[in-house]
Amino acid sequence: MRVLEIPLELFVEQSRKAAEKQKAFMQYHFLTHFRVKSRGKNNMNSRDKKIFDTHYQQLLQCLKLQGKADATIDAYSRALRRVTDHFNCMPEQLSPDDLKDYFSALVDSHSWSTVKVDRLGLQFYWRHILKKDWQWIDIVKPPKIKSIPDILTLSEIERLIAAT
Repeated sequence: MRVLEIPLELFVEQSRKAAEKQKAFMQYHFLTHFRVKSRGKNNMNSRDKKIFDTHYQQLLQCLKLQGKADATIDAYSRALRRVTDHFNCMPEQLSPDDLKDYFSALVDSHSWSTVKVDRLGLQFYWRHILKKDWQWIDIVKPPKIKSIPDILTLSEIERLIAAT
């Protein structure tokens, strides 16, 4: 069996470009789907926007005071912005059915990791900012997927080849 010899830098660059194209396509699909769906929701008025901005700042402060990593703060705040932009209303006005539709579209356009982090971000918002019970915890349950690791040991490679 002959292995193609491609310079590592070229391979990395091609992989990065392919990933960027896929990400752009998925973001376009996600936003297009959400814009169509969100037309039926009420628009946030200036009072709602001020309340949301206050809640958003409280979220950032609470995450920071709990010692969350910068990446977690970024991901949880993005989750709140994403659901708010999707429905163009206050997140606390959403019903379990609204969130089911939202997460269904999110599963189609994003990784399970993103879906899980968004759910955790909204759960954090409900519990710590709104001081309400999170009633929709069972909406999203990522599948348990076993995959082979990115890097295999020599013995694992030998076992894999022997099994085929």
